[in-house]
Amino acid sequence: MKDSAQFTPQLLAAGGPDNAWSPTPGEAQIAYGVDSRVEGLVATARAANAPGLLDVAAVAAGWYFGANRSGKPAYNPATGTAIDGIETDGRVNPNSGAESTIHTLLSMLALDANPELKAKALGISSTVGTDGLKVAEAETGTISGGAVVKPASAWTGEANWSGGAYVALNAGGTLKITVPVSDQARNAYPIVNQRPEAAGMTSWTSGTTFLGSTPNGGAGEQGITAAPGKLFPFSLDHAIPAGQDSLTAKAGSDVSIDGVLLQPQISSVSVSGSGGQSTLYISAATGSTDRKVDMPQGFHLSQEAFDASGQPVTPGPDQNGADHSGRVTVAPGGFTWVTLVRN
Repeated sequence: MKDSAQFTPQLLAAGGPDNAWSPTPGEAQIAYGVDSRVEGLVATARAANAPGLLDVAAVAAGWYFGANRSGKPAYNPATGTAIDGIETDGRVNPNSGAESTIHTLLSMLALDANPELKAKALGISSTVGTDGLKVAEAETGTISGGAVVKPASAWTGEANWSGGAYVALNAGGTLKITVPVSDQARNAYPIVNQRPEAAGMTSWTSGTTFLGSTPNGGAGEQGITAAPGKLFPFSLDHAIPAGQDSLTAKAGSDVSIDGVLLQPQISSVSVSGSGGQSTLYISAATGSTDRKVDMPQGFHLSQEAFDASGQPVTPGPDQNGADHSGRVTVAPGGFTWVTLVRN
């Protein structure tokens, strides 16, 4: 349920079903990744009686019909074939291997078995915009008591150094990373190469706000992968306040920092097509959140709000239905499907 109702919407808001987050987004998107999302959402919606997951499935399935990085259909219904993937820069792999075609056809069978979902997915052919997980690279920051390291290979043996580099910070050193200003709070996940042995902590602040600390060591003995330790995005206790343009790390012991994942407390993915323009708003906040959106004259918003398990939120004032204020309400950890409707 968490994977379907919480992770998949965040995946879509970050740009779509990347082949891997290792740990940062940045790999090609391939039909088997899309199919696993679509089929998983449909099956979970049925098993848990969670209708909201079908709205998410429609956005995921829109990838086949043009709502992807290339802006072009990935599936040819006349031949039943599919492309072999879309790169991070939108380049299309025009081959049509068995794996991609089979998974695409499995998705089409899932849509055929759910006519209402099929109609909604076919009405989505373009991604208007996304606002989700982003990476702030450590090597772009201001360093005191450390240095940028560029290894021969970005691959560690189990993960990738984002941007092919990291900052080796000495004990007592600081790293200040500039981030774009946002009008909302953002969760920060520093990516630290946690050493096997016990070590100190790195503290993180943004302006005058203490965000929390991340471990420099304590990953334990090496497992089956080729690299010791763990290159991992750790969570912090507090979010970066709205309006802040930086965060600062202070190392309690030697530490290698790859960067910081920035997650808006309300992420979004907007799509359009013959079905009109719609936006999926996704919460990573602990409480109910309102977002004000620009609304063209002569339109209103139709909202369907769901909780963190894909269940409908009990309608309240200005929830679930026509809204003329341009205010979108998103349940904690949940999502809201919003459609722009002409008056």
